[in-house]
Amino acid sequence: MALVFPGSTCQICGNELGEDYRSDDIVGLPEGLLAMTEFSRFNDSVMHQHCFQNWIKAEKFVNILNKSLLNSGRKGCVITNERKFKYL
Repeated sequence: MALVFPGSTCQICGNELGEDYRSDDIVGLPEGLLAMTEFSRFNDSVMHQHCFQNWIKAEKFVNILNKSLLNSGRKGCVITNERKFKYL
C-alpha cells in the first residue's frame, strides 16, 4: 500500500493531498498490480476520493484493478452508490 504523507500528490488531479492526507477522503493503492496497464502510474500511489468520484475512467480502472487483485489472491474493490472507491 502507498505511503501517504503531507507532500503526497493525487494521481488524478496532481495536487498535494494537504491536510486530507490522514482522512478517509484518500485512497491508497498497492504496488505492482497495475504494471503493464494503462494505469501503471497508479502503482503505489494515492488519490482523493472526490477526484475518483468525478473521474471518467473510474469504472475501467476498477475493472482492471479487480482483475489484478483477484489474480493475486486478494479481495477486490468496488465503486459504491456514492461513486466512492472501496476495498472489499
